[in-house]
Amino acid sequence: MLLGDVGVGKTTFIRRLVKIDAKQELERSLVFYIDFGSEPALRRDLERYIAETFAKQLEDQYGLDIYEDSFVRAVYNGELNALAKGIYSRFRNTDPNRYMEKEIERLEELTAKLETHLRRSFEHVRATEGRSAVVFFDNIDQREVEFQDAVYLVAQSMSGNWGLTTFVTLRPETFNTSRRSGSLAAYQPRVFTISPPQIDQVVKKRLRFAQSTIEAGSFSLGADGVTLDSSLLRDYIAVLIFSLTRNPDLCECLDNVSAGNVRRALDLLTSFVGSGHVDTEKILGAWRESSRYIIPLHEFLRAIIYGDSEFYDPASSPVPNAYDISSRNPREHFAMPILLNYLHRQAQRGAVELGFVLLAKVYDHFQSLGFTIEDIEYTIDRSVETGLIESSVGAASDRPKGAERLRLRQGGAYLLRRLLRQFVYYDAVVVDTPILSDTVRPLMTSAGFIMDRLDRADRFLNYLVAQFEVFDSLDTGLDYGDIAAAARADISIARSRVLRAEEMRQRKAESSR
Repeated sequence: MLLGDVGVGKTTFIRRLVKIDAKQELERSLVFYIDFGSEPALRRDLERYIAETFAKQLEDQYGLDIYEDSFVRAVYNGELNALAKGIYSRFRNTDPNRYMEKEIERLEELTAKLETHLRRSFEHVRATEGRSAVVFFDNIDQREVEFQDAVYLVAQSMSGNWGLTTFVTLRPETFNTSRRSGSLAAYQPRVFTISPPQIDQVVKKRLRFAQSTIEAGSFSLGADGVTLDSSLLRDYIAVLIFSLTRNPDLCECLDNVSAGNVRRALDLLTSFVGSGHVDTEKILGAWRESSRYIIPLHEFLRAIIYGDSEFYDPASSPVPNAYDISSRNPREHFAMPILLNYLHRQAQRGAVELGFVLLAKVYDHFQSLGFTIEDIEYTIDRSVETGLIESSVGAASDRPKGAERLRLRQGGAYLLRRLLRQFVYYDAVVVDTPILSDTVRPLMTSAGFIMDRLDRADRFLNYLVAQFEVFDSLDTGLDYGDIAAAARADISIARSRVLRAEEMRQRKAESSR
């Protein structure tokens, strides 16, 4: 079992194991690989599908056709010898054609079931050539739990009955759940954990590889009529590497918003590079003028929060709106921040197991603040769906079923500790947040100019602070005054930057006259 969360590098681990780390050991083996993340396989015909894939890979990679006549006869030599001693033995000399028909009929019976014939083929290759088989079932963690259990049972059967070595990739939570009540409960597999790499290091290595590819002149676009200025691309990549090296806030953002998922981190970087919210001309101009430009956090955040959209879209953005509501209850604006803060405080106290907090305690805390059951369920569901928290039923412990628990994830901690204190966040989610005040709602109009957006963010913050007063003297555990003060300070900094830029523009205009 290879355990690791989505995107931590389980597939990369397998490739390195096969091509580098265990290359010598596997050279004398038959290596099979099935990617269930891209292959369409139904659970009901899973064994048949796996067997067909193995048979195809045997022919494509090793030139071995398991239905070739001489190979089939070699596999079932014992059965053919038994036939030669049986009741049809007299036909060998008197009626060779009839005897051959009986041989073929017998071989047809033996090869009729693919799974059985494939197992016998593996046994024959191992006995005659000393070649064992190693199987990798990858990306099954992208399928539903029942499918994962079914694949594991097939892998277990092949290891036990076919004599194969099988590797299966799973998410830790799926593994722990299955160990309690699924197919894994009856077995004791060997388990290896794939730890997530440092996201910033992976991204910088990818960028340096791209840089070296361009410099070597081996990068090209094959589409007709498409041209590429490689010097611009090389400079842009240099800006990204320089910024990730000099600005730790960017690395922190990539690591936490991606939650350790390398694929997602690369997608976020791609979003930034292709975003219409980024002034690429300004960046490249500054870099070519001084060979120095550090992408600020607010510029990077704006690009990844908006993505390809002109306005914030919670359905496509990797960053959820913490202030969204499902009813006209003003408390609900703060349900998500309160939940994230509560889980954070409980984990810091050390009185929880692996950071998990019992769901019953969460309900008690929220109901003491006046939240309804519907409010609580909506908040928890949304937080789990957006990857801010994770739920568990007795994972890594002997807790009974029904003892559901919650734990804060990287993305949730980053939202609570960083994003809720950034102007760019309020500038984005204001268009997606229902405003309950009839006097404030008309003021939340569309704003194109930066100063108008700063003023709107100020008004939005004032509205939220006023709504937080509904809790009065109740102990929410959330210091929203501190969060709002930090956000106002960031708005003030942004306002100062805009004023300074305007002053510099005016000075340049005056000096050029």
